[in-house]
Amino acid sequence: MTVSALTRPGERDRLVVKFTQIDWTFVVALCLLAGAGSLMMFSVAGSSWEPWAGAHLFRFGFCLILMIALALFDIRVDQKPAHV
Repeated sequence: MTVSALTRPGERDRLVVKFTQIDWTFVVALCLLAGAGSLMMFSVAGSSWEPWAGAHLFRFGFCLILMIALALFDIRVDQKPAHV
């Protein structure tokens, strides 16, 4: 009988396993949507990244990195009861 990688104790805690469990289709869809929005703002601003499109891309990139970092965070660390 073979044992799957996810049935071994502690295997789900590995960063590589958590990284592969992210829904990358959703991440790509978000990037395409944000890219389309940036192109629209770029067009409205007269082919200029300022004042809207550049700031939008910066905020989106920052929030995307934050979203992926939070997806890799172990929620059990936050859920441990405090010792009184």
